[in-house]
Amino acid sequence: ALGEDNDGNLWVGSENGGLTIFNFQENTFKRYAQDELDNTSLTNNSIHSIYKDAKGNMWVGTFSGGVCYLNSDANKFAHFKHTSGNSLSNNKVLCIYEDSDSNIWVGTDGGGLNMYNPKSGDFTVYKHQEGNPNSICGNYVLNVREDSEGNLWIGTWGDGVTVYNRK
Repeated sequence: ALGEDNDGNLWVGSENGGLTIFNFQENTFKRYAQDELDNTSLTNNSIHSIYKDAKGNMWVGTFSGGVCYLNSDANKFAHFKHTSGNSLSNNKVLCIYEDSDSNIWVGTDGGGLNMYNPKSGDFTVYKHQEGNPNSICGNYVLNVREDSEGNLWIGTWGDGVTVYNRK
């Protein structure tokens, strides 16, 4: 996974190797890895997605550790994981996207699509419902993007594409 922060640093996520940030101006690398003794570190060393939101916050989707969130004003990661109650539906995160309403969409590997509302702190989960033509077409969500009409296009593994009209 690749991403760029507001300072022009390149974020590189790898499989089992954690996160490396390359600072072009200083020609230096900084590595982040999971540390079970530090609850502000990465939650997993397999990084599948990196996303910068409109405020410059960085979102890192891990294979089985949920989402690691780095506020642009902080030096430590906060975490969004699957727990009982209002949370991610699955910790295997494949993609992250921010829509025009500042909601964060998290596609998972088997848990469908999650919408995180940063204003309320609530998650809404969208999963495939057998026999319901209005549900998402699959629970393995590889990508999400918004078109100029505000519709979300949701690409899934092996099940096709869903167009979601939020109105």
